[in-house]
Amino acid sequence: MSRPAAVSLDVQLATPWLGRLPADPSLASLVNWFERTLYLDVGHRCDQHCRYCFQDKAGARFLSLGELEGSLSAARGLKLRRAILIGGEPAIHPDLEGIVRSLSRAGIGEWGMMSNGFELGQGRRLDRLADLGLGFCQLSLDSPHPSIQNFLCRNPRLFPRLAATLAGFNRHPGVVLALNAVVTRLNAGHLVALVRYVDSMRSKTGIRPSLILTHAKPHDAMPANLMVRASEAAQAVRLALEEGRRLRLPVLFRNLPFCLLDGWERWSTDWFTVLRRMDSKGAARPQHDAEARKAAVCGSCRHFETCPGFLSRYAERYGEAEFRPKERRSSTGPAGADAGLGEGPSVSLLLGTRCNLRCPFCYVTERGLGVSLRQTMAMVERLLASGWRRFLLAGGEPTLFPGTAEVAAKITSAGGSAVLVTNGVKLADRELCRRLKAAGVSRAMLSLHANRSEVFARISGSAEALPLVLQGFSNLVAEGVAVDVHHVLSAENYRFFPEFVRFYAARLRRLGLTSLSVSNLILVNPRLSRRKAAVPRLSEVRPFLEEGARWAREMGFEVCRGASEDAFPECVFGPAGNAGARRPDQRWFAPPTSGRPGLIFAGPRVGLKDVRSFGARDYNAVFAHGRPCRVCARKDACLGIQSDYARLHGWSEIKAVA
Repeated sequence: MSRPAAVSLDVQLATPWLGRLPADPSLASLVNWFERTLYLDVGHRCDQHCRYCFQDKAGARFLSLGELEGSLSAARGLKLRRAILIGGEPAIHPDLEGIVRSLSRAGIGEWGMMSNGFELGQGRRLDRLADLGLGFCQLSLDSPHPSIQNFLCRNPRLFPRLAATLAGFNRHPGVVLALNAVVTRLNAGHLVALVRYVDSMRSKTGIRPSLILTHAKPHDAMPANLMVRASEAAQAVRLALEEGRRLRLPVLFRNLPFCLLDGWERWSTDWFTVLRRMDSKGAARPQHDAEARKAAVCGSCRHFETCPGFLSRYAERYGEAEFRPKERRSSTGPAGADAGLGEGPSVSLLLGTRCNLRCPFCYVTERGLGVSLRQTMAMVERLLASGWRRFLLAGGEPTLFPGTAEVAAKITSAGGSAVLVTNGVKLADRELCRRLKAAGVSRAMLSLHANRSEVFARISGSAEALPLVLQGFSNLVAEGVAVDVHHVLSAENYRFFPEFVRFYAARLRRLGLTSLSVSNLILVNPRLSRRKAAVPRLSEVRPFLEEGARWAREMGFEVCRGASEDAFPECVFGPAGNAGARRPDQRWFAPPTSGRPGLIFAGPRVGLKDVRSFGARDYNAVFAHGRPCRVCARKDACLGIQSDYARLHGWSEIKAVA
């Protein structure tokens, strides 16, 4: 009889790159399910016969509850948080309820499963599992086309049953849902269509799952014409990842070396999981080591430390010629920068200080300063030559600069990404949006600090701008530009934040926006830092921030913190604070001068030599640690509070975290 493999423990290790995952709330929920999680193989019996499955089904059976108890006893004492049942098909195990009870006795309070979804679409089966505490489910969905899905799994009834299963998750929004597609030659050309199909579920069923694209494992029973080469699969996966980014849908991949998807490595599940296989004595070693290897040339690749390598069985069949090392970046340059992924070191180009609004908390203190297109282009060339690839086009207001589209085109034609940071007023002009999109602007961060006209007018100094800003949102989305909303909390608006969250959910999410970030007030404007009444206390802001975040969760999305420099210290804001998430970014600032754009460098490993050559100075100096911070457990991961804030309100709110 076929016996399941040894128990494996999936641990999220405290490695440096884990703090640099893509910023997506859905992805964060998924990653949490891979932290100190037991993969419990309940047996290889299955109700489907997928052509790509690598498990031997001959004589397959389920393990008895007694056998599983033995596996669980080996895992006791490891302080596990969750278990994921794998198989075979766990949903048809005859004693599934007994397994769940055994997990509870072993101190594992949360459980999930990997399933083909066929049984879950039968009657109220999914509801019964949810009643048992199902918290995570990974379903197999290989194609949006019924004929392909049914052929791959040899079951003409599978696709409609799977559709019913997916619709059923609308009744259980608390279950973290991920879909897994095995990439074969038959479905590789349809991955973009699959991403769009999954995205359409948001409007049809209300669910928003993650999608994992898994390159098929070669094995003896798999038809040779079904296997797709890794390089071909990577091309198809890259297109799907780009489409997922455009639609704001979390799409990840698995079983592909990072050299084939350079720049997308943080979208690999191998980036944040390390499987460890335990033997009968409790000793553990990386499971992947038994299946994968790295070539000699991999040692010179910049992904060597984090890449899982390639499957040994694949190399035995197809060789290693597809895998080529990527050049390591200079330690003084913007290591980790990538093209347009919204993560990693970045440089903001301040295209002058002219603006059509007058927000009192703006960091611009010298208004009306213009820049030269010629000098800006020269600066972009110098930055590109230094290795910078992620650019934020800011100001002032960048849409007032006549050469913004030309600057964006120069950046994107060199393989970089251009993100527009704007108040959105000028984007009410649809033609301007078209020009920016044609120049390669694929993402915009729009500031919206109020939904009430009177509050917006007090903040911006304009009674007419709000309808124009909202039209700008619509125009960008219509042109296919991903849009993030940025909301700064200030004395004028923080009490209305819960109302703003409801407005965002009702009005803006319908346009396709899925990201709302919120920042605390930054006191870089000296006029504001002298006005105590204009700066709310952190403790005054907290209840409104918490209520808004609660409303967001109830409506199916998360309020993201702004950049870590926006100072939500954990001692005031609790776990929602920014301390402990990752070490704060270094920030270096070179102000604009007559004709020359200003620069803000940001990133976890910004090279000092590199940024100082551009005349930049330390921007984090506006923050300080006080006496309570000296003994705080979060000191090294917290910026503290702004020095100007401490001068206005003192240190009484700041307490050491044990």
